[in-house]
Formats: sequence, structure tokens, C-alpha cells
Amino acid sequence: CCMFAEQHKNFIKMQIMNLATTKERRIAAGQKELAEYLFASVPTINRWQADGKLDGCYTRIGRKIIYDLNKVDSKFSK
Repeated sequence: CCMFAEQHKNFIKMQIMNLATTKERRIAAGQKELAEYLFASVPTINRWQADGKLDGCYTRIGRKIIYDLNKVDSKFSK
């Protein structure tokens, strides 16, 4: 039980590091960070995600959601 949880935690850390280092991406780890970045509320981020406005801007790893801020900026700058 504990060994699996530790392996899963290490896997998630590695995936986050891979996302952060690929092409110098800027990331937000979670909806709260994205909401702070966009000066919006977490319910607004939830609504945008449900409406598909953030499609292609995030990666889900288990329960973690990692947002690529470069893609978010390009989506909202149109």
C-alpha cells in the first residue's frame, strides 16, 4: 500500500518535471494556480473546462491537472 503510493507520487513528480522542461513551458499545477494566473475564480476555471474552452491546454495525471500557460495564453489571446 505505502510503497505503491510512494511510487505513484514519484511518477507524478517526474511527469510534472517533464512537462515543465519540454520547450520551456510555463505551467500551473492545479485549478487554483490557473485561477490566480488568469485573475479568475476556481468555479470559473471549472466552467471553462467543462465548456471546452481549455481543451488542449492541460494534462491530467491521476487527480492532478497541469495547465500549459503558453497554450492558455494563446487560447485567450484570439
